[in-house]
Amino acid sequence: LRSAPIILPAALLLLWNAARFMFSDFRLAGTTGFVMQTAFLFSFILTVIAFSRRDLRRAVLMILGAWTVAVIYGFLQFAGLDLFIWRGAFGARIFSTLGNPTLFAAYSSLCTPLALSLACDEESPLWLRGAAAGLSLLGAFLLAWTGDFIARGIFMFLMAAYIAAVWRTLEFRARVAAGLLSAACLIMSLAPFSSLPGPHKDRNPEFLRETWKGTAALIADQPLLGSGPGSFWVRYPAFRRSSVILAEGWHNSQTDHPENELLEQWVDGGLPAVLLWLWLFAALL
Repeated sequence: LRSAPIILPAALLLLWNAARFMFSDFRLAGTTGFVMQTAFLFSFILTVIAFSRRDLRRAVLMILGAWTVAVIYGFLQFAGLDLFIWRGAFGARIFSTLGNPTLFAAYSSLCTPLALSLACDEESPLWLRGAAAGLSLLGAFLLAWTGDFIARGIFMFLMAAYIAAVWRTLEFRARVAAGLLSAACLIMSLAPFSSLPGPHKDRNPEFLRETWKGTAALIADQPLLGSGPGSFWVRYPAFRRSSVILAEGWHNSQTDHPENELLEQWVDGGLPAVLLWLWLFAALL
C-alpha cells in the first residue's frame, strides 16, 4: 500500500505503452524498443512490490558489485593496460565495460553516491566501507575521463543533493566524514577538465541542440498520441536537420535516441506518456 504512489504511474505507463503499440503504424520497427520499455517498467514494478528493505540492500550491493568490475576495467583502460581489440576506440576517453563513454559516465554518476552511502554505513564491515570509499573516489576520477560534460554536471548536482541529505540525517562525525569524502569526489571528477578533447559527437552541445530541434519537429507532427513505442529511430531521419548532416559529414547515420528521455517519451507515447513519465519521476524523487 505504501508503494502505491510509485507503482501506479509505472503501471499506467506500462498499460498506455501497450495500448499505443497495438495501434501503432510502426509495430515491426518498434518491437525492440517496446519490449525494452516493457521489461524496464515491469521489472521496476516487481522490484517495488517484492523487495523488502533488506532485499533492497542486497540489490544495492549487487549493483555496486557490477560497478566495481566496471571501475577496475576502466582503471586498466586509463593505465593503458586494456588487452582487448577495442582499446582506444574513443581515444583518451574511458568507456570501460559499458561500450561507450556516455553510458559509463551515466552509470558512475549514479553508483558513486551509492558507494559513498555504503562507505558511511556504520552497520557495514570496515573493509567494505573502506573499499566503497576508495571505489567512489576512483569512479569519480574515471567519470571525468569519459569526457561527458552532461554526466559531470549531473554528478555535481547529485553530490550536492547527497551532501545536503547526509548533513540532515547523520551524526556530526559521520556527516563531516561524508562531506569530506563527497568533496574529494567532486575534486577528482574535475581533475582532467582541460586535458580531454571535446565530447563525443552525440554529447556535443551543437549536436544535441540540433537533434532536439529535429525531435521537436517530429513531436509537432503527432503531439497528442505519438507514433508508438520504439518508433523514434525509424521516423527521425525525415526530420533530421541539415546542420546535423553537415556536422557528421554524411546523411545516412542512424540516430537511435534523441539523448533526452522526456522528448523520446513524447515522440513514442504522446502527451499521456510524458505526463505519466513525469508523475513517475516525481514519485521517485
